[in-house]
Amino acid sequence: MSRSWRRERAALFEGEAAAAAAGSGEARPLVGRDFSARRTRRGTSSWLPPVLLGGLVAALLLTSLHVQVIRLRYELADTLSREAKLMDEKRTQRARVSELRSPKRLRREAAALGLVRPERVIDLGPAPRVPSPDPAGAALGSGR
Repeated sequence: MSRSWRRERAALFEGEAAAAAAGSGEARPLVGRDFSARRTRRGTSSWLPPVLLGGLVAALLLTSLHVQVIRLRYELADTLSREAKLMDEKRTQRARVSELRSPKRLRREAAALGLVRPERVIDLGPAPRVPSPDPAGAALGSGR
């Protein structure tokens, strides 16, 4: 080790008196020294596992969200194709109903079955109203 480096290190960790002693090459006694005042250098091992764990959790969360988005896209595409099929079926059914209700078709079918238009139509009018029996009125009328 070089002298200047020893001096700088001693000045940082043990003070100026130790730096002067380190520069002179004297041996320093370990008895009576306070080692708790020294700064301990924290290595990368203390912060690396939590950072890696946090990164792993974040990656799993993002992957989970991506999978859900893809699943929803497939479900949406399936639903849209089903909707298109149902709309086509609805159009087909409406065309069929309008074809079945067509007066031309009905006349043709009636002629094929031998049905003819009546010569005369008798209108009977609305059905006469029959009064419903009133149980309270019946009881009053019977008391005369």
